Amino acid sequence: MRFLSILALPLFAATISIAAIIPEPEPEPGSVDIPEADVPIGLSDPTGWTRLDLTDPELDLDALKALYPEEDMENLRENLRAITYKCETTTGSPLADDVAKCGADLQNKPAAQRCTVNNPGGSHCSQLTSRGTAAIGICGGYQQWLNCRYAAFLTAYMIPKCRWRDLMGGLVDMGTGQKLIFYHS
Repeated sequence: MRFLSILALPLFAATISIAAIIPEPEPEPGSVDIPEADVPIGLSDPTGWTRLDLTDPELDLDALKALYPEEDMENLRENLRAITYKCETTTGSPLADDVAKCGADLQNKPAAQRCTVNNPGGSHCSQLTSRGTAAIGICGGYQQWLNCRYAAFLTAYMIPKCRWRDLMGGLVDMGTGQKLIFYHS
């Protein structure tokens, strides 16, 4: 028994010595400790998806009605009820002001202009516009579309929702197969 203890002692000491020289694991590239108040939007919520709130004062239903004057307001509300959004704003996101410029580009399209998914394979996404650091795209089935001015309306709504510092990133799920995406160009 004593013989085993003597053999185990050097082995135990060697284990302690090795443990002392193994460095702490390095943090993943790009990861940093961020104070809770500085956590980018969307990263603190495990699902990240939020249903569009029709009672939100920032949701300008009059502007939407102006886009579709012939449409019944209840039908417009029903379409909005299907929408969810997810903010994914990080330090790698585009400038919110550049996203706003992209939204203005979409707003300046003709009233009936369709913003269409023209990519039949791969990502199934198409870039709609790009300004500075920002781009807005649409994803979905080939040839699915949104009215460009409707995309501009949603962009204007999303900027304050997903803005963190001077940045903004995220996506809007239309509930019908299309997603509007805001990303760094």
